[in-house]
Amino acid sequence: MTIWRSAGDKLGEARTLAEMGAYYLQRGALDRAERAFRAAVAIHRQLENRVGESNTLRQLGSVLRERHQYAAAEELERQAVQIARKGGFRLEEVRALHTLGTVHGGMRRFEEALAELREARDLARTLDRIEYAAAQASLANELRAAGQFEAS
Repeated sequence: MTIWRSAGDKLGEARTLAEMGAYYLQRGALDRAERAFRAAVAIHRQLENRVGESNTLRQLGSVLRERHQYAAAEELERQAVQIARKGGFRLEEVRALHTLGTVHGGMRRFEEALAELREARDLARTLDRIEYAAAQASLANELRAAGQFEAS
């Protein structure tokens, strides 16, 4: 981090903070992860790096989901979707919709979850096969969780 700061590379600093946040999240150090992600979001906003902001908001949402703070996570995921749509970042939009659908599934708000996951799947179909498969798998899981076994 010191290297990026001394070089004046704010983007490098934001990326490093996000990587640190992911590392801390994997290890269950949620407070440290949250601080790192929030700092990265602030830098991405300062730089007007909307893709980085959307991506890091989704990562911050993961911390909040781990804490079972679903309403706060939902708000971050909605922001990520809006940023991606406004910027025309289609693949990031797929990922944000997918994550938002997963959040709504966790909240047992299946109609919203299914709509978002279908939208993510349909958009991903033309963009990225891996994202398409991931959205399709999540959609099937949420259909089963909603009791719609035949549709899954």
